[in-house]
Amino acid sequence: MFRLILLIIIILLVAFVWLVFFTDIFTIKRIDVSETKYIPTTTVEQLIWKQAETSQFLIPQDKLLFFSKQKLTKTLNNNFQLKNLQITKKFPNTIQVNLTEKEFTVIWNEAGQFHYINNEGDIILSLDQPEENQIVIYNQGDALLKGKRIKINPETIKFINDLNDRVNTKQVVKAQEFVVDNDLNTIKMKEERGPLIFFSVNNDIDKQVTKLEALIKELGDTYDQENYIDLRFGERIFYQ
Repeated sequence: MFRLILLIIIILLVAFVWLVFFTDIFTIKRIDVSETKYIPTTTVEQLIWKQAETSQFLIPQDKLLFFSKQKLTKTLNNNFQLKNLQITKKFPNTIQVNLTEKEFTVIWNEAGQFHYINNEGDIILSLDQPEENQIVIYNQGDALLKGKRIKINPETIKFINDLNDRVNTKQVVKAQEFVVDNDLNTIKMKEERGPLIFFSVNNDIDKQVTKLEALIKELGDTYDQENYIDLRFGERIFYQ
């Protein structure tokens, strides 16, 4: 009886080895990636196929049984800013990846690229050119790009978003782009038809926008001819 059981185990083991290593039944043939907002699904697929072409502990990872989910998790998290990630092996030959990217709030220009970042400065995606009709922050000061993050105070990002909302809501001006440089606690806004406008991050947005609105009315047709407007100093306004 023992010999019979042993023989059955050996037969099953041989059959298992044959099916896994000498047939393509468990060879990865299909990769399903959930719909994404920013990350090209083809890029995710390429990373998975690249891992499948390698071996781990001398075992080929193109076999679904031996494909390392842990390694793929690390790869995807190193390459992208993800909110959620789930990797599932669907036998006999499919890998399914469901992921959700973190949301970006602004586009940051530095080092020749446009970086889509969230309020914490995490880079969600980098492109050579931004999508149309997106507000961009241009860094003209010290480099803030560190790895996969922009080392900027989250309050600065929040200020820019709130400022953009205020000027658009009040229809005072139409923001074209924002500039950050080495001027401390300062955001500079370029708008479509007029001067460069200086705002203080430490001062109330509504008060600064209200001052700007009053000045535009006072200047009238000459507003477009001004080079800059500085709203950073309390009730005073400097312009040229």
